[in-house]
Parts: sequence; structure tokens; C-alpha cells
Amino acid sequence: MFKTTNGGRDKWCAQKYIGKVNGRNRYIRAYGDTQELALSALDRLTRQRLMNPSTQRKPSSPTLKKYLSVWLKHIESKGVTPGTLLKYQRDMDNHVIPVLGSKPINSITEADISNLLIDLSRSIPGAQEHIFSEMRNLFIYAEKSGAIQSNPMRLLTNKKRTPAIRDKQEKFINRYVSMARGLRRWLEQEDCPFHDDYPRLMVLLLGLRREEILGLTWDCITGLNKKNGAHITIKQVLKRHDKSIEGVSGWYIRHSTKNGKSRTFPLPEPWRKALLMQKSKGLNGAKGTEWENLVFVTNGHNYTYNAQWQWWRKLLTAYWQKGHPGEDLPDDYYWRPHDNRHVLASIMGELGVPLPTAQSILGHLDAAMTLYYTHAMEEGLKEAMTNVESKLL
Repeated sequence: MFKTTNGGRDKWCAQKYIGKVNGRNRYIRAYGDTQELALSALDRLTRQRLMNPSTQRKPSSPTLKKYLSVWLKHIESKGVTPGTLLKYQRDMDNHVIPVLGSKPINSITEADISNLLIDLSRSIPGAQEHIFSEMRNLFIYAEKSGAIQSNPMRLLTNKKRTPAIRDKQEKFINRYVSMARGLRRWLEQEDCPFHDDYPRLMVLLLGLRREEILGLTWDCITGLNKKNGAHITIKQVLKRHDKSIEGVSGWYIRHSTKNGKSRTFPLPEPWRKALLMQKSKGLNGAKGTEWENLVFVTNGHNYTYNAQWQWWRKLLTAYWQKGHPGEDLPDDYYWRPHDNRHVLASIMGELGVPLPTAQSILGHLDAAMTLYYTHAMEEGLKEAMTNVESKLL
């Protein structure tokens, strides 16, 4: 009987020597919060071993630490970006391996994982959701590859927390929709000091991600000179090199989207006209570079993520001060550029736009939903965007 740690917790260990197997000493070990519980567990395991030969020690399996490299190689082969791969590695190394890394993967139980997640939710709430998702994917692959017989996470659910920013979105979404409408109308006026930014705002109100807007090139837009015939295709994004992984720094256009799927939908007339206005400026990126064909350029180069955020904050502040001269923009009246995706989603939800159509416009699909939601028809997309137009004009 001795005191030790098991699953990152202080436990008593009771053990019984059962002889040699392949020249090595073998023991039955049981754990408990007290000596009495450990002894009781040992007695139960001993009786089970005697009554049921199938409980004899099974062939050894790799530890979780060793199997992690197998899983990482698997997801790398599926096209996961180096940055995402590094994040998974760091998450596991920092939060999972210190606790469960030395355990054979086929011996890890639901209780082991549950205790780990409980501890994480108390100490680092933000990490718990990500770790759950990553571990779940690891064990799903382990079961499929035959490394384990049964997934210990099959009955566990991810207890998602509601971040303060999500509470704010839900509380003020109607305000955001109303302000977005007023902001659009203001910038449309030729005497507005921000009229030149009207096309950029209109694209933002399409619910595109920051990286999609800033990586948009003119070849992604067709039918611009045809009334009611313009379409936009989201097929690429603006990304930043991770020097620690790639050895280079700076920005580049990655020719794939966040979920690996491109999407195309029709542009209502106000959006077509706004992009025609942008086209007529004759702004081009540096000739011979990947910025040459960008829709939105500054000094021959791309806008950075930070520049996009600063522009948006300046725009909202100016709109607020139009009615409240000299006042700072209250926090309850500010929403992030990314929140315009929620604005668009809210409008489509209010209009009763079918979920597959909304998913096709927003491009917010996970691997399981993609197959189901690729049935959205052109007519459905056109009707949805026409209805969105009526809410924002």
C-alpha cells in the first residue's frame, strides 16, 4: 500500500504480486481516495481476475504520448495547415500529456478524460472546449484504426461556455441590425465623408470573414456589368505566414477557404453597383504581384487584419458622433467586423431563409454538415439575397 498520483490526482494504491509474465514481475493494482477504498477495489479486481480469465492482461498498446504523433501525422495528411497542426500539438503537450500521456491509450477511461476536462474547466475555462474537440477526434481515429476497441469519449458531451462576447451579440443583435442599416444609408450618400468606403462596407455586410474580404480579387466576381447578373465566389483568403513554422513572414493569398469549400451566390443590384463603384476607382495592387488584382488595396498592397479593425472602429465612431457630437462610442454600440456575420445570419433567420441556403451564403460548414447542406439551389440563394437586400436598404 502506498500513496501516489493517478490521473493527476492524489490516490492510495493497493497492489498484489501475481507472478512473472515473460520474465517480468506482474501486479494487480487498484486505486482509491482512502486506503480502505483502494483495498476494496483490489479485492474486487482480484476476484474478477480469478473468475474471468478474459480480464487477464491484454497486449500492450502505445501510450497516449506516443499515439499523439500517429494522430498528428494522420490529420496532416488530410490537409490541416501547419499552424493548426502546431496548435493541436501545443494544446495536447500543455494540457493532456502531463496528465494522461504515460497511460496506454487502450487503458484510458471515460472517468480519466472527464476528470481532466473538469480540472481544465476550473483552471483554464477557454481551453476545455478546444481540448474536448481535439481529444474526441483523436479517439475517433484511434477506434477506426484499431488502436482501441471502444471510444472512451462516446458518451461525453462538450460543456460549452457562453463567452461574454456571445452574450453581447445576443443582447444587442437588433441594435446592430438597425445601426448597420443606418450606416449603409449614410455611406451611400455622396456627401458622406466616408462615401469612398461604401463598397468596402457593402462587402462586409455580405457576412464574409475578414480573411475572405481582404483576399478578394476581381476574378472572384462575375457579371459585374450585367444588371441582376452579378455573382461572387469565395474561394480564397488572405493569410499571414507563421515565421516559426514556415521560416518566412508577411502576407499571402491562400487559394482555399476556411472549410476547404468555395461558395458562389448572386449579388443584389446595390452590391453590384457598389462594386462597380470600386472598380471605377482604378485602384490596383503592385504590378506583377499577387496583390495586382485585389479588390481592396492600399498603397499597392493588401489591407492587414489590424487595418481592417481600425477602419471599422473609426467608421462606427464617426457614425455615432454624427448624432452625438464629441461623445466616445459606447461599448454597447460597438460590434466587431466579424459580428456582421451574425447580423446577416440574424436577418436570414428572421426572414425564414432555409438553413441550407443560409449555410451556403455564410460558408460556415463543418465536415459533417457540408454533405447535407450542398443542396442549396440558385433560386433559393437569389431569393435569400433579395430579401436581405430589403432589410438593409
